[in-house]
Amino acid sequence: MMCERIFNVLVLTCMGLLILLTIGCSRTDNQNGPDTERLAVSKESKIPDSPIQPIPEPSQSNQNKVNLGEMLFNEQRLSSNDSISCASCHNLDKGGVDSLSKSIGIHGKFGTINAPTVFNSGLNIAQFWDGRVETLEDQIDGPIHHQAEMGSNWPQVIEKLTTDKQYRSLFNKVYSNGITSDNIKDAISTFEKTLLTTNSPFDRYLQGDQTAISENAKMEYEKFDMAIASTVIAMARTLDLKVVAEGVETEEQLDFLQENGCDVLQGFYFSKPVAAADLKQVLYANRDFYNEKSKVRIAK
Repeated sequence: MMCERIFNVLVLTCMGLLILLTIGCSRTDNQNGPDTERLAVSKESKIPDSPIQPIPEPSQSNQNKVNLGEMLFNEQRLSSNDSISCASCHNLDKGGVDSLSKSIGIHGKFGTINAPTVFNSGLNIAQFWDGRVETLEDQIDGPIHHQAEMGSNWPQVIEKLTTDKQYRSLFNKVYSNGITSDNIKDAISTFEKTLLTTNSPFDRYLQGDQTAISENAKMEYEKFDMAIASTVIAMARTLDLKVVAEGVETEEQLDFLQENGCDVLQGFYFSKPVAAADLKQVLYANRDFYNEKSKVRIAK
């Protein structure tokens, strides 16, 4: 669908800008908990009305589960021919990617797209480049079954792991029902949620350290802030919506937004009913960049 393709381009463009802003991030060795616990200890930006918040510190979790998840993340037996692991395409020493335009799966097969980074993926609002699943747990199903990636299935994976005495012992320490597909996905995703790149120069700037980034970088961030408004407005236009907003930010922002048919950076309203799938796309675009400060509503 045309709206979906346009949406994906907009999101990828903004993701690229975010990556440039966060260059210098480094991996942390702390661990966070599973979905039933806090993902991370949040931090707040000290930049007024900043659409981006600092990457949070990981919270502590079950270390046995984290260790098991790390083993599974590097486990080639998840693939049908025991040649590909999660780490094959998400190399933690290369920024959580494989640095290839198209990732390589079993039997040397090329995929259709490059692998996104696994770092900070637990904070994503959706998984895969097109956002087709919402959680890390659901994302794991994709490469396991894809014939150009791991080309396997859960019964085959479980059978292999069950024959391994060490895995049986480790799973029984963490899970009362041992080795299951849900437990495998939970362990891997718990490990992946520890991969947070905290305390980058940009994060320190957001927390009030004015010396952490250059004056030029600060000016570029202001431009990025304005670009976020353009993204939401553009998304509304692809759905043939008129943005009916309330409230005012700075005079400069007001002039910019009025030229684009919107009055404010926060509080977007849309003037006609929207299909649920299309509204979800708009909600994702808005929620991602405003950390749920903005609320998208359908005008009656």
